[in-house]
Amino acid sequence: MKANIEHTLIKTSLFKCSFFDAEKRVVGTSAAMNETQLMDEVITGSFRHQAVSVALTHHHPQPAETAPRNQNNDCIVVSSDELQLCSTMKYLLRTIGVNLTEYTIIANDQKVMLSDPYVMI
Repeated sequence: MKANIEHTLIKTSLFKCSFFDAEKRVVGTSAAMNETQLMDEVITGSFRHQAVSVALTHHHPQPAETAPRNQNNDCIVVSSDELQLCSTMKYLLRTIGVNLTEYTIIANDQKVMLSDPYVMI
């Protein structure tokens, strides 16, 4: 399942949440400016929208050309903090019976998707 989430260039970090029902229809959206607000928004939003799954997008203000890259310089490296946040969100949602189906990181013109097989907790 892919969330159709539009994004614009922004100068601050922003998280966007999309909530889905059992038929994979979007039943709500919300935004958060930091990790603490994100956790609260995702949990309360899941209950508010009676969601069975959530997709998250993290907009990074850092230009893609200055983002950390692998040794071959052919892909952006995801930080350990970002992986930990994704794992934490997945765990928190799982405790209330909601699946984290997608976690996308956007740095201007580049995007990295962390999907279920890659996020182990």
